[in-house]
Amino acid sequence: MKYPLNSSHSRVLLLIFFISGFISLVYQIVWQKVLSQMIGVDTYSITLIVSIFMLGLGLGAIAGAAFTRFSINLLWIYSAVELLLGIIGVFSVPVLVRSNTLLHQYNVGYLMDFLLNFSLLLLPTMLMGMTLPIVLHLFRKINSVGTVVGVVYSANILGAAFGTISAGFFLIGIVGLTNTARLMAVLNIALGVGVWWYLRSRPDFDSEESPLLSDPATYNRGPLPHSRSLTVILIVLSVASGFIALSYEIIFFRIFTTYFGATSYVFPILIASYLIMMTLGNHFFGRRADRTDALALLIPASAIAVISTLLILEGQALLFRFGLRTDYLLLWHLRTWLPFAQIPLIFIISLVLMIPVACISGFFPVIVRWATTHPSRLGMTVGYVYFTQTIGNFLGAIVAGLVLLPTIGTSDSLRLMGMFLLVLPLLLLIPSYSNRTIQIAPRQRFLMLAAVIAIGFYPTEFYSSVRRHESSGATVKPVVIKEGALGATLGYPSVDGRSTEVFVGRMFSNSIYTASPKNIDCFPWYPIAVIEQMRPKRGLYIGLGTGAGPLCMKALFPEISVDIVEINPELIEIMQEHGAPEIQALLQSSRLSIADGRRFVQQHLSDRYDIIQMGVFNAWCSGCGNLFTEEFLRTLSTILNSGGIVTYNAYPPAVKAGLEVFDHLALFSPGEKAISHVVARKQEPIVLVSPPPTFLTDLGKAGLIRADSESLQEGCMITQKETASRVAAISKSTDDRPTTEYFLTNNQFTYPFDWWQSYRPPRDMRVFICNETTIPFEPIFYNTVPTTSERLRAVAALR
Repeated sequence: MKYPLNSSHSRVLLLIFFISGFISLVYQIVWQKVLSQMIGVDTYSITLIVSIFMLGLGLGAIAGAAFTRFSINLLWIYSAVELLLGIIGVFSVPVLVRSNTLLHQYNVGYLMDFLLNFSLLLLPTMLMGMTLPIVLHLFRKINSVGTVVGVVYSANILGAAFGTISAGFFLIGIVGLTNTARLMAVLNIALGVGVWWYLRSRPDFDSEESPLLSDPATYNRGPLPHSRSLTVILIVLSVASGFIALSYEIIFFRIFTTYFGATSYVFPILIASYLIMMTLGNHFFGRRADRTDALALLIPASAIAVISTLLILEGQALLFRFGLRTDYLLLWHLRTWLPFAQIPLIFIISLVLMIPVACISGFFPVIVRWATTHPSRLGMTVGYVYFTQTIGNFLGAIVAGLVLLPTIGTSDSLRLMGMFLLVLPLLLLIPSYSNRTIQIAPRQRFLMLAAVIAIGFYPTEFYSSVRRHESSGATVKPVVIKEGALGATLGYPSVDGRSTEVFVGRMFSNSIYTASPKNIDCFPWYPIAVIEQMRPKRGLYIGLGTGAGPLCMKALFPEISVDIVEINPELIEIMQEHGAPEIQALLQSSRLSIADGRRFVQQHLSDRYDIIQMGVFNAWCSGCGNLFTEEFLRTLSTILNSGGIVTYNAYPPAVKAGLEVFDHLALFSPGEKAISHVVARKQEPIVLVSPPPTFLTDLGKAGLIRADSESLQEGCMITQKETASRVAAISKSTDDRPTTEYFLTNNQFTYPFDWWQSYRPPRDMRVFICNETTIPFEPIFYNTVPTTSERLRAVAALR
C-alpha cells in the first residue's frame, strides 16, 4: 500500500513530526539553560552540554532503528514515546536542578558533571532521537527514499526552528523554565493521545508489507553497486559530514556575535536561521537524490558552501551600508518604533549569510538515499546514519571549540574546514577507482576549482574587519585581537589614547588602562568605605572589568586581600601585555582564577569574604544573567562574613531578588548620569558615618583616586523601604525566570515606558534617581558629621 505525500495520512504524519520537532527544541533550550546555570557558561561547560545532547540523540536513533526491524505498528511505539517524554518533561527541570545542587556540595569536576547529567538526560534525549527513524520509516511506502528524507525530516527541522523562536523570545521570559518544560510535556501527552486516537480509526495502518520496487541489491541507483567498501565509505562520509556541520556551526556563531552581539535574543535568531537553512537544504537535496548521482550532488554542495562562506567573512561592509553599526542590535541602539522591530532585519540577514548551512545539510539525505538498499530498510538506515552523524557532531564540538579556534583562529579554521569539505565527496570515487565507473564532470571540476580559489581569498585575519563606530561617524580598527575558546576579544584604542576599549565579539566588555590611571571615580566604594564598622580583610571580585574596581578596593582598604574571578582568559592576557603598571601589579598581587563565576562560588562554599562585588556590566549578555538571580545571591550570602556586603549593578529584577535574600539592602545612586549600585548586607544595617575631613583629599594625593567626586556631590543612598517601593511592580530574577537576560518580555523599568511610541527607554534601567526622600551623600562627605539622633533616624528609615 502506498501513501503519497499529499494523502491525508501523510499530512497527519508531517504535522505530527513538525510538532515533535517544535517540542524537542524547546526542551533542549530549557535544559541547556538549566545546565548552564548549574555547571557554568565557560567553554568546557558548553562543550559538555552539547556533547550530552548529541550522544543521547545518536543513541536514540540506534534504538529507533531497532524497532523498525519488527512487524509492529510503529505509530503505537511513537505514541508511547511521546507519552513517556511528556511524563519526564513534567519533572525534568526540578530533577536537573536538585541533582546538580546536591552534586556540587562535593566540589566535583567536569567529568562528574557530565556523568550525572548524561544519565539524567539519556532517556529523554534517546526518546527524541528515536522519533526520526520511526517516522521516516512510516513513509517508506512512498517508494522514494530521497523525497521521504528531504520532505519529512525538513518538517521536523522546521518545527524545531519555530520552537527555538518561541522558547527564546517568549516562553522562558514570560512563564519561566519549569512552566515552559511543563507546557511542552502537556503537548507531548496530547500528541501521544492524539496519535493513539488516530490509530483507533485505522488499526491496520502500517501493517501491510511494502511491495518490492526492485531487487534489493540494485535498488541503489547509479553506477556503484553496494559493497562493503562503499558501506565503509558512507560511514566515513557520514561521520565526517557531521564533524564539519557542527564545526561550521560553532565557527559561524562566533562570527555572528561580531555582527549582532551575544544577547539571549540573538542566539534564538541564529539557531532558527540555521535550522531553516537546514530545512531548505534537506528538502532540496533530498528530492534530487532520487534522480541524481550522489557525486553530482555533493560536489556542488561542498563547492557552493565554501564559496558562499566568503559572504560571511566579507559581510561586515554590507552591514555597515545598512546602518547596522551599533555595538549590539537587540537592545536599544537601533532607532525603531518598537524594540522587536530589529528582529526581522537580523533574521533576514542571518538567513542570507547561512547559505553554506543549506549546502552542508544536503549530505544527510544524499547519504541516506545511497545507503538504503531497499525501502523496507529505510528506518534502520536513517537510524545508523543519524547516529554516525551525531558522533561526528560530538567530535566537531570538541575539536572546533577546544582545539582549532583557540590555536589557529577563525579564518584558518574555516580554511581548513573548507578544504576538508571539498575532499569529502571525492571519497565516493574510491570504490570505483579500478574500473573508473564514476568520473567528475567538467562543470563539477570548475566548481571545485572556484571553491579552491575562494579559499585563497579568505581573509588572513577576519576580526581585523570588525570596526567600532564612534558617534562622530569615524570607524576604529582593533589594535589587539585575541582568539580563544570563548570567542574573539578585540581591543580598540580610546579617544584619549590612555586606554583600550575591549569588546568580546560585538559586545562591549570594558576599558583597560594602558597608561597609568588618574583620578578614578571609585563610586560606590567611597560610601562603602564609610559604612559603619567596615574593616574588610578579604574581598571577592567576580568579573574583572577594567580593573578599576579591585584597584579602588585596595586603595580604600589597604589591608584587603582580593580574589578575582574572570571567565575570559584572553582579557587577562591583554591586561598582562598592554595594561598599565598599576593593572599588572594588581593581577600579580591578587589571587586570580580563570573560571565561570557561578561555578567558582559553588566550588568555594567554605571560603568567607567581607566584600563581594559582581563586576559583570552587561547582564543581558547570554549567560551573564546567571549571576543576578535570587538563587545565586542566596549562595553568595552563605560565603559572606557577618557585617560583610555584596554589591552589584542595580538591575531592577536583581534588586527585587536581593530584597528577598538580604536582611538589609540599599541603593547607592550617583545621580541621573550613571548606573546605581546595590549594597546588601546580612544582620547589621547599612549606616553611613562621616569620614575624616581629609578622607578624599588624602586619597587624591596619590593621583589614582579622584579627590572630589561628582558622584558623591549629586548622589544619594536610597533606603530599603524606598527601594522596595520603586521595584514593587518588577518581577524578581530567579534561576527559573532569569529576567535580566529575557527583558524584552518583562516590565523591568521603574519608570513609565511606552513600547509603541518611544524609540527607546528614557534612561538605563539601572539608573535610580535621587529625590527628596533619599539620603544625599554630600552632607555626609563634605559638610557636617551626623548627630546621634540623625543616625538613629537613618537606621529607623532603613528598617
